[in-house]
Amino acid sequence: MRILLVYPPIYRSANVYSATLPLGLLQVAGYLRSIGNHVQVLNLDLGGNIQTTSINAIRNAYAINNPFEYVSWNDSPYRVQFREELRKFKPDIVGFSSNTEAVDAISFLENDIEDIAPGIRTEHGGIDCNKSEWSLAVTKESLFFDPALDLLHGQNPSGSFGAVMTSIGCPYDCIFCGSPHAYSRKLVELPIETAEKRVRDSIAMGANRIEFMDDTFTINKGRAQKIAMFMDMIGIPWKCNTRIDALLKHPDLVKYFKEHGCTQVSFGVESGSPRVLEFIKKRIVPNDVLRVVELLNTYDLAWSGNFMIGFPGETDDDVYESMSLIEKMKPTRIAGYSVVPYPKTELHFNFPGFVQEASVWPFCRWSPFDPQFLCYPNGDRIQGPSAKAVSSFYELIEKINDHEPTQGTFSVVSES
Repeated sequence: MRILLVYPPIYRSANVYSATLPLGLLQVAGYLRSIGNHVQVLNLDLGGNIQTTSINAIRNAYAINNPFEYVSWNDSPYRVQFREELRKFKPDIVGFSSNTEAVDAISFLENDIEDIAPGIRTEHGGIDCNKSEWSLAVTKESLFFDPALDLLHGQNPSGSFGAVMTSIGCPYDCIFCGSPHAYSRKLVELPIETAEKRVRDSIAMGANRIEFMDDTFTINKGRAQKIAMFMDMIGIPWKCNTRIDALLKHPDLVKYFKEHGCTQVSFGVESGSPRVLEFIKKRIVPNDVLRVVELLNTYDLAWSGNFMIGFPGETDDDVYESMSLIEKMKPTRIAGYSVVPYPKTELHFNFPGFVQEASVWPFCRWSPFDPQFLCYPNGDRIQGPSAKAVSSFYELIEKINDHEPTQGTFSVVSES
Protein backbone atom coordinates (compact mmCIF):
# COMPACT_ATOMS: atom_id res chain seq x y z
CA MET A 1 0.00 0.00 0.00
CA ARG A 2 0.94 3.62 -0.52
CA ILE A 3 0.60 5.42 2.82
CA LEU A 4 1.00 9.15 3.42
CA LEU A 5 1.55 10.10 7.08
CA VAL A 6 0.82 13.74 7.89
CA TYR A 7 1.84 15.94 10.81
CA PRO A 8 -0.66 18.85 10.67
CA PRO A 9 0.12 22.52 11.42
CA ILE A 10 0.14 23.64 15.06
CA TYR A 11 2.61 26.50 15.60
CA ARG A 12 2.44 27.33 11.90
CA SER A 13 -1.22 28.32 12.28
CA ALA A 14 -0.01 31.31 14.35
CA ASN A 15 2.90 31.96 11.95
CA VAL A 16 5.43 30.74 14.54
CA TYR A 17 8.49 28.87 13.29
CA SER A 18 8.82 25.37 14.71
CA ALA A 19 11.11 22.48 13.84
CA THR A 20 9.23 19.83 15.82
CA LEU A 21 10.33 16.29 15.04
CA PRO A 22 7.20 14.07 15.06
CA LEU A 23 8.87 11.04 16.60
CA GLY A 24 5.69 8.99 17.07
CA LEU A 25 4.69 9.49 13.44
CA LEU A 26 8.17 8.49 12.30
CA GLN A 27 8.03 5.32 14.39
CA VAL A 28 4.74 4.43 12.69
CA ALA A 29 6.40 5.15 9.34
CA GLY A 30 9.32 2.87 10.19
CA TYR A 31 7.02 0.00 11.11
CA LEU A 32 4.71 0.37 8.11
CA ARG A 33 7.68 0.49 5.76
CA SER A 34 9.20 -2.60 7.38
CA ILE A 35 6.14 -4.68 6.42
CA GLY A 36 6.31 -3.71 2.76
CA ASN A 37 4.35 -0.46 2.40
CA HIS A 38 5.50 2.52 0.37
CA VAL A 39 5.46 5.32 2.97
CA GLN A 40 5.86 9.10 2.75
CA VAL A 41 5.86 11.59 5.65
CA LEU A 42 4.70 15.18 5.27
CA ASN A 43 5.45 17.69 8.04
CA LEU A 44 2.95 20.53 7.57
CA ASP A 45 3.99 22.37 10.75
CA LEU A 46 7.06 23.79 9.00
CA GLY A 47 6.68 27.23 7.47
CA GLY A 48 6.03 29.79 10.20
CA ASN A 49 7.98 33.04 9.83
CA ILE A 50 8.31 34.20 13.45
CA GLN A 51 11.57 32.73 14.77
CA THR A 52 11.89 33.35 18.49
CA THR A 53 12.48 31.69 21.84
CA SER A 54 10.62 34.50 23.62
CA ILE A 55 7.44 33.18 25.21
CA ASN A 56 5.89 36.66 25.10
CA ALA A 57 6.66 36.90 21.37
CA ILE A 58 4.97 33.54 20.74
CA ARG A 59 1.95 34.61 22.81
CA ASN A 60 1.81 37.84 20.82
CA ALA A 61 1.88 35.85 17.58
CA TYR A 62 -1.23 33.98 18.69
CA ALA A 63 -2.85 37.28 19.69
CA ILE A 64 -2.28 39.07 16.38
CA ASN A 65 -2.86 36.09 14.08
CA ASN A 66 -6.03 34.05 13.76
CA PRO A 67 -5.14 30.34 13.82
CA PHE A 68 -8.63 29.22 12.80
CA GLU A 69 -8.68 31.60 9.86
CA TYR A 70 -5.34 30.17 8.76
CA VAL A 71 -6.36 26.50 8.98
CA SER A 72 -9.78 27.09 7.37
CA TRP A 73 -8.62 29.26 4.44
CA ASN A 74 -8.89 27.22 1.25
CA ASP A 75 -5.63 28.64 -0.15
CA SER A 76 -3.69 28.39 3.11
CA PRO A 77 -0.12 27.31 2.24
CA TYR A 78 -0.35 24.09 4.27
CA ARG A 79 -3.49 23.03 2.38
CA VAL A 80 -1.96 23.86 -0.98
CA GLN A 81 1.11 21.83 -0.01
CA PHE A 82 -1.04 18.90 1.10
CA ARG A 83 -3.12 18.87 -2.08
CA GLU A 84 0.02 18.89 -4.20
CA GLU A 85 1.42 15.90 -2.29
CA LEU A 86 -1.91 14.10 -2.51
CA ARG A 87 -1.99 14.43 -6.29
CA LYS A 88 1.66 13.51 -6.70
CA PHE A 89 1.91 10.55 -4.31
CA LYS A 90 -1.61 9.14 -4.85
CA PRO A 91 -1.81 7.32 -1.49
CA ASP A 92 -4.21 4.53 -0.60
CA ILE A 93 -4.25 5.67 3.04
CA VAL A 94 -3.63 9.06 4.65
CA GLY A 95 -2.77 8.87 8.34
CA PHE A 96 -2.91 11.95 10.54
CA SER A 97 -1.15 12.70 13.81
CA SER A 98 -4.24 13.87 15.66
CA ASN A 99 -3.06 16.14 18.47
CA THR A 100 -5.71 18.38 20.02
CA GLU A 101 -4.43 21.60 18.45
CA ALA A 102 -4.42 19.94 15.01
CA VAL A 103 -8.03 18.69 15.01
CA ASP A 104 -9.41 21.68 13.08
CA ALA A 105 -6.67 21.55 10.45
CA ILE A 106 -7.23 17.81 9.97
CA SER A 107 -10.94 18.34 9.30
CA PHE A 108 -10.10 20.74 6.46
CA LEU A 109 -7.45 18.39 5.08
CA GLU A 110 -10.05 15.63 5.05
CA ASN A 111 -12.33 17.97 3.07
CA ASP A 112 -9.51 18.35 0.56
CA ILE A 113 -9.25 14.56 0.28
CA GLU A 114 -12.98 14.35 -0.42
CA ASP A 115 -12.64 16.95 -3.18
CA ILE A 116 -9.58 15.44 -4.84
CA ALA A 117 -9.71 11.69 -4.21
CA PRO A 118 -12.81 10.66 -2.25
CA GLY A 119 -11.86 6.98 -2.21
CA ILE A 120 -8.77 7.46 -0.05
CA ARG A 121 -8.99 5.96 3.43
CA THR A 122 -8.06 8.14 6.40
CA GLU A 123 -6.67 7.01 9.74
CA HIS A 124 -5.86 8.83 12.96
CA GLY A 125 -3.20 8.32 15.59
CA GLY A 126 -2.08 10.18 18.70
CA ILE A 127 -3.05 10.52 22.34
CA ASP A 128 -6.28 12.44 21.82
CA CYS A 129 -8.10 10.58 19.04
CA ASN A 130 -10.33 7.55 18.85
CA LYS A 131 -8.38 4.98 16.86
CA SER A 132 -9.67 2.35 14.44
CA GLU A 133 -8.68 -1.29 14.94
CA TRP A 134 -6.05 -0.84 12.21
CA SER A 135 -4.62 2.27 13.86
CA LEU A 136 -4.57 0.62 17.30
CA ALA A 137 -2.69 -2.37 15.91
CA VAL A 138 -0.19 -0.19 14.05
CA THR A 139 0.38 1.99 17.12
CA LYS A 140 1.04 -1.06 19.28
CA GLU A 141 3.50 -2.55 16.80
CA SER A 142 5.37 0.70 16.20
CA LEU A 143 5.67 1.77 19.83
CA PHE A 144 9.28 0.59 20.12
CA PHE A 145 10.25 0.90 16.47
CA ASP A 146 13.14 3.21 15.61
CA PRO A 147 11.83 6.38 13.92
CA ALA A 148 12.35 6.55 10.14
CA LEU A 149 14.26 9.83 10.29
CA ASP A 150 15.24 9.65 6.63
CA LEU A 151 11.63 10.25 5.60
CA LEU A 152 11.92 13.84 6.83
CA HIS A 153 15.24 14.46 5.10
CA GLY A 154 14.88 17.67 3.12
CA GLN A 155 11.89 18.83 5.15
CA ASN A 156 13.05 19.34 8.74
CA PRO A 157 16.25 21.33 9.42
CA SER A 158 19.18 19.15 10.49
CA GLY A 159 19.25 20.52 14.04
CA SER A 160 15.77 19.18 14.76
CA PHE A 161 16.90 15.57 14.35
CA GLY A 162 18.52 15.72 17.80
CA ALA A 163 15.24 14.83 19.55
CA VAL A 164 15.61 11.29 20.93
CA MET A 165 13.33 9.04 23.01
CA THR A 166 14.91 6.19 24.97
CA SER A 167 11.95 5.19 27.15
CA ILE A 168 8.19 5.60 27.35
CA GLY A 169 5.70 5.75 30.18
CA CYS A 170 5.49 7.74 33.37
CA PRO A 171 4.72 6.45 36.88
CA TYR A 172 3.59 9.87 38.12
CA ASP A 173 0.04 11.22 38.18
CA CYS A 174 0.16 14.97 37.44
CA ILE A 175 -3.39 15.96 36.53
CA PHE A 176 -2.43 17.97 33.41
CA CYS A 177 -0.42 15.24 31.65
CA GLY A 178 -1.79 12.66 29.20
CA SER A 179 1.32 10.47 29.12
CA PRO A 180 0.10 7.91 31.71
CA HIS A 181 -3.10 7.38 29.73
CA ALA A 182 -1.23 6.98 26.45
CA TYR A 183 1.59 4.74 27.68
CA SER A 184 0.37 3.58 31.12
CA ARG A 185 2.13 4.32 34.39
CA LYS A 186 4.64 1.58 33.70
CA LEU A 187 8.05 2.91 32.69
CA VAL A 188 9.38 0.93 29.75
CA GLU A 189 13.07 1.49 29.04
CA LEU A 190 14.57 0.64 25.69
CA PRO A 191 17.86 -1.30 25.72
CA ILE A 192 20.93 0.89 26.03
CA GLU A 193 22.03 -0.36 22.61
CA THR A 194 18.80 0.98 21.10
CA ALA A 195 19.29 4.35 22.79
CA GLU A 196 22.83 4.53 21.41
CA LYS A 197 21.63 3.62 17.91
CA ARG A 198 19.01 6.35 17.99
CA VAL A 199 21.64 8.91 18.97
CA ARG A 200 23.92 7.77 16.15
CA ASP A 201 21.03 7.84 13.66
CA SER A 202 20.24 11.41 14.72
CA ILE A 203 23.84 12.49 14.26
CA ALA A 204 23.89 10.83 10.83
CA MET A 205 20.94 13.07 9.90
CA GLY A 206 22.91 16.18 10.85
CA ALA A 207 22.09 16.68 14.54
CA ASN A 208 24.90 18.43 16.40
CA ARG A 209 23.26 18.11 19.82
CA ILE A 210 20.87 15.70 21.48
CA GLU A 211 17.78 16.36 23.56
CA PHE A 212 16.46 13.30 25.37
CA MET A 213 12.69 13.68 25.29
CA ASP A 214 11.89 10.95 27.86
CA ASP A 215 9.37 12.04 30.49
CA THR A 216 11.36 10.23 33.17
CA PHE A 217 15.00 10.13 32.01
CA THR A 218 16.51 10.25 35.52
CA ILE A 219 14.33 7.75 37.41
CA ASN A 220 16.79 4.89 36.79
CA LYS A 221 20.10 6.27 38.02
CA GLY A 222 22.28 3.49 36.62
CA ARG A 223 20.72 3.70 33.18
CA ALA A 224 20.99 7.49 33.10
CA GLN A 225 24.68 7.19 33.96
CA LYS A 226 25.28 4.67 31.16
CA ILE A 227 23.66 6.96 28.60
CA ALA A 228 25.64 9.91 29.97
CA MET A 229 28.86 7.91 29.62
CA PHE A 230 27.98 7.10 26.01
CA MET A 231 27.21 10.76 25.26
CA ASP A 232 30.55 11.78 26.74
CA MET A 233 32.22 9.37 24.34
CA ILE A 234 30.22 10.79 21.41
CA GLY A 235 31.30 14.28 22.44
CA ILE A 236 28.37 16.51 21.49
CA PRO A 237 26.19 18.64 23.82
CA TRP A 238 23.14 16.99 25.30
CA LYS A 239 20.27 17.81 27.63
CA CYS A 240 17.46 15.91 29.30
CA ASN A 241 14.21 16.33 31.17
CA THR A 242 14.20 15.48 34.84
CA ARG A 243 12.09 15.89 37.95
CA ILE A 244 12.81 17.74 41.16
CA ASP A 245 12.18 14.67 43.29
CA ALA A 246 14.40 12.50 41.05
CA LEU A 247 17.37 14.81 41.60
CA LEU A 248 16.68 14.95 45.33
CA LYS A 249 16.79 11.15 45.36
CA HIS A 250 19.94 10.96 43.19
CA PRO A 251 21.81 14.23 43.82
CA ASP A 252 25.11 12.72 42.61
CA LEU A 253 23.62 12.55 39.10
CA VAL A 254 24.14 16.31 38.78
CA LYS A 255 27.92 16.05 39.17
CA TYR A 256 27.99 12.96 36.96
CA PHE A 257 26.01 14.66 34.17
CA LYS A 258 28.21 17.74 34.29
CA GLU A 259 31.35 15.60 34.01
CA HIS A 260 29.91 13.65 31.09
CA GLY A 261 28.91 16.41 28.69
CA CYS A 262 25.41 17.36 29.79
CA THR A 263 24.92 21.08 29.17
CA GLN A 264 21.38 21.57 30.46
CA VAL A 265 18.55 19.91 32.37
CA SER A 266 14.91 20.97 32.32
CA PHE A 267 12.31 20.26 34.97
CA GLY A 268 8.71 21.10 35.74
CA VAL A 269 7.95 23.18 38.80
CA GLU A 270 4.51 24.31 37.59
CA SER A 271 3.70 26.48 40.63
CA GLY A 272 5.19 28.12 43.68
CA SER A 273 1.95 27.68 45.58
CA PRO A 274 1.92 24.66 47.93
CA ARG A 275 -1.86 24.53 47.53
CA VAL A 276 -1.65 24.33 43.72
CA LEU A 277 1.22 21.82 43.83
CA GLU A 278 -0.90 19.53 45.98
CA PHE A 279 -3.94 20.04 43.75
CA ILE A 280 -2.04 19.03 40.58
CA LYS A 281 -0.35 16.05 42.36
CA LYS A 282 3.17 17.28 41.65
CA ARG A 283 4.65 15.55 44.74
CA ILE A 284 7.01 18.43 45.58
CA VAL A 285 7.01 21.56 47.75
CA PRO A 286 8.68 24.90 46.92
CA ASN A 287 11.65 24.27 49.19
CA ASP A 288 12.47 21.11 47.20
CA VAL A 289 12.90 23.30 44.14
CA LEU A 290 15.32 25.64 45.90
CA ARG A 291 17.39 22.68 47.14
CA VAL A 292 17.73 21.31 43.61
CA VAL A 293 18.58 24.72 42.16
CA GLU A 294 21.34 25.11 44.75
CA LEU A 295 22.66 21.66 43.82
CA LEU A 296 22.68 22.46 40.09
CA ASN A 297 24.37 25.80 40.67
CA THR A 298 27.04 24.15 42.82
CA TYR A 299 28.16 22.10 39.82
CA ASP A 300 27.49 24.88 37.29
CA LEU A 301 25.01 22.76 35.32
CA ALA A 302 22.63 25.00 33.39
CA TRP A 303 18.94 24.45 33.98
CA SER A 304 15.52 25.65 32.88
CA GLY A 305 12.38 25.48 35.00
CA ASN A 306 8.83 25.23 33.66
CA PHE A 307 5.80 26.90 35.23
CA MET A 308 2.07 26.82 34.42
CA ILE A 309 -0.68 29.30 35.12
CA GLY A 310 -4.47 29.12 35.02
CA PHE A 311 -5.54 25.95 36.84
CA PRO A 312 -9.22 25.98 37.86
CA GLY A 313 -9.46 27.67 41.24
CA GLU A 314 -5.98 29.21 41.01
CA THR A 315 -5.97 32.66 42.61
CA ASP A 316 -3.87 35.78 42.19
CA ASP A 317 -2.15 34.92 45.48
CA ASP A 318 -1.14 31.55 44.01
CA VAL A 319 0.37 33.33 41.01
CA TYR A 320 2.31 35.73 43.21
CA GLU A 321 3.66 32.75 45.16
CA SER A 322 4.92 31.33 41.85
CA MET A 323 6.56 34.63 41.03
CA SER A 324 8.15 34.76 44.48
CA LEU A 325 9.60 31.27 44.01
CA ILE A 326 10.93 32.18 40.55
CA GLU A 327 12.71 35.21 42.01
CA LYS A 328 14.24 33.05 44.76
CA MET A 329 15.47 30.56 42.14
CA LYS A 330 17.38 33.34 40.34
CA PRO A 331 17.03 31.58 36.96
CA THR A 332 18.73 32.54 33.72
CA ARG A 333 16.00 30.83 31.72
CA ILE A 334 12.42 30.06 32.69
CA ALA A 335 9.36 28.87 30.76
CA GLY A 336 5.75 29.73 31.47
CA TYR A 337 2.63 28.25 29.88
CA SER A 338 -1.12 28.58 30.20
CA VAL A 339 -2.98 25.51 31.43
CA VAL A 340 -4.82 23.53 28.74
CA PRO A 341 -7.28 20.76 29.75
CA TYR A 342 -6.08 18.34 27.10
CA PRO A 343 -8.21 15.23 26.49
CA LYS A 344 -7.17 12.02 28.26
CA THR A 345 -5.82 13.96 31.25
CA GLU A 346 -7.24 13.92 34.79
CA LEU A 347 -7.79 17.66 34.44
CA HIS A 348 -10.07 16.96 31.49
CA PHE A 349 -11.90 14.02 33.08
CA ASN A 350 -12.49 15.54 36.52
CA PHE A 351 -13.32 19.16 35.68
CA PRO A 352 -16.10 19.05 33.06
CA GLY A 353 -17.11 22.64 33.75
CA PHE A 354 -13.60 23.83 32.96
CA VAL A 355 -13.59 21.77 29.76
CA GLN A 356 -17.00 23.10 28.75
CA GLU A 357 -15.68 26.63 29.09
CA ALA A 358 -12.71 25.63 26.89
CA SER A 359 -14.99 24.17 24.23
CA VAL A 360 -16.02 27.70 23.21
CA TRP A 361 -12.64 27.98 21.45
CA PRO A 362 -11.69 26.09 18.26
CA PHE A 363 -9.15 23.36 18.92
CA CYS A 364 -6.37 25.25 17.12
CA ARG A 365 -6.56 27.74 20.01
CA TRP A 366 -6.16 25.05 22.70
CA SER A 367 -2.57 26.16 23.05
CA PRO A 368 -0.42 26.92 26.13
CA PHE A 369 0.78 29.98 24.19
CA ASP A 370 -2.58 31.45 23.20
CA PRO A 371 -3.28 34.44 25.52
CA GLN A 372 -6.99 34.47 24.61
CA PHE A 373 -7.73 30.82 25.38
CA LEU A 374 -9.90 30.31 28.46
CA CYS A 375 -9.94 34.05 29.15
CA TYR A 376 -12.76 36.54 29.39
CA PRO A 377 -12.60 39.57 27.02
CA ASN A 378 -11.02 41.61 29.84
CA GLY A 379 -8.17 39.08 30.08
CA ASP A 380 -9.18 37.45 33.37
CA ARG A 381 -8.59 33.72 33.26
CA ILE A 382 -11.85 31.72 33.39
CA GLN A 383 -11.95 29.92 36.78
CA GLY A 384 -8.46 31.31 37.41
CA PRO A 385 -6.36 34.39 38.16
CA SER A 386 -6.96 37.95 37.01
CA ALA A 387 -5.54 39.57 33.89
CA LYS A 388 -3.30 41.69 36.12
CA ALA A 389 -1.73 38.63 37.78
CA VAL A 390 -1.33 36.82 34.46
CA SER A 391 0.33 39.87 32.91
CA SER A 392 2.71 40.25 35.86
CA PHE A 393 3.64 36.55 35.59
CA TYR A 394 4.61 36.78 31.93
CA GLU A 395 6.35 40.13 32.36
CA LEU A 396 8.59 38.54 35.00
CA ILE A 397 9.40 35.64 32.67
CA GLU A 398 10.21 38.00 29.81
CA LYS A 399 12.49 40.05 32.06
CA ILE A 400 14.40 36.93 33.12
CA ASN A 401 14.71 35.57 29.58
CA ASP A 402 15.73 38.88 27.99
CA HIS A 403 19.28 37.84 27.12
CA GLU A 404 21.12 35.45 24.83
CA PRO A 405 20.81 31.80 25.89
CA THR A 406 23.50 30.54 28.23
CA GLN A 407 26.40 29.00 26.32
CA GLY A 408 25.75 25.34 25.59
CA THR A 409 22.00 25.41 26.26
CA PHE A 410 19.41 24.90 23.60
CA SER A 411 15.76 24.26 22.82
CA VAL A 412 14.14 22.29 20.00
CA VAL A 413 11.11 24.60 20.11
CA SER A 414 11.18 27.69 17.88
CA GLU A 415 14.84 27.30 17.00
CA SER A 416 16.44 26.96 13.59
